[in-house]
Amino acid sequence: MSNLKLKHTPQSYEAAVKVLDGKDSMSIGHNTRLERNGNDEIVATYHGNAIVSYTPAGVWATWAGWTSSTTSTRLNMLAPARFNIKNFTSQINGDNVDSSAWVKVA
Repeated sequence: MSNLKLKHTPQSYEAAVKVLDGKDSMSIGHNTRLERNGNDEIVATYHGNAIVSYTPAGVWATWAGWTSSTTSTRLNMLAPARFNIKNFTSQINGDNVDSSAWVKVA
């Protein structure tokens, strides 16, 4: 399996709950996990950094300060938005964002 492929790619809280199927955490790919984080939050982590937060109120995402192409690829697979780096600047759906900030994407 390529390091860029994931076993599961939830894009909503409901999909993340279904993937976990009652478990508290599970690996979904190389250095990538889904984990319950409190009552109504599931986070996707990459190298131990939370990059996507799924809640009943919506989906938030961050590069967690790591503006790499692999982190962008993970974000594109796990959140319903378009993530890229342009001129060393993080972008979500074409808008510049702070790479350390959490941004609501759905």
